[in-house]
Amino acid sequence: MAYAKDLLEQSLHLARRERLRSKHASLRRAISTAYYSLFHLLVADATSIVKPALLRAQVSRAYSHDNMKSVCRSWVHGTTENLPDHQKKLVTGLLDRRFMTVANGFIRLQEARHTADYDLSYSFARLDALEFVRLAASARQDWKAIAPTNNAKVFLAALLFEKHWKPR
Repeated sequence: MAYAKDLLEQSLHLARRERLRSKHASLRRAISTAYYSLFHLLVADATSIVKPALLRAQVSRAYSHDNMKSVCRSWVHGTTENLPDHQKKLVTGLLDRRFMTVANGFIRLQEARHTADYDLSYSFARLDALEFVRLAASARQDWKAIAPTNNAKVFLAALLFEKHWKPR
């Protein structure tokens, strides 16, 4: 998790790097790094229970950006209504509203990362990059608050297993 925090700090550094005229490369890397800070935070939390540590790296590689985004689309509404039945059965009580921040942040950051990394015709301003860094920081803060809950564990499991879960 220290890596995820370092990535968030690095994204802020990149967004503020040039004082007068931001370089597009710095802004693009700031946005991409902000996304990866959230991605690695979630993966690190999910794999922290894996033993031995050498196996943790292999499990981390199993996470798919597309699958994670798909799961976030189900959780972004902050209710269980849009969750697949097999996830609904595992969720306890009401979903904390902070799941919306995390899921929405993941979706928006991933889309921004794709634009930053692959669409060179798009120009970002420093304020754009700073907004995405703030979004990653907010998602991180909300995740830290809900991470110990049962529903967070269901969310983390869904991020990895969604394509493999079979309804019962």
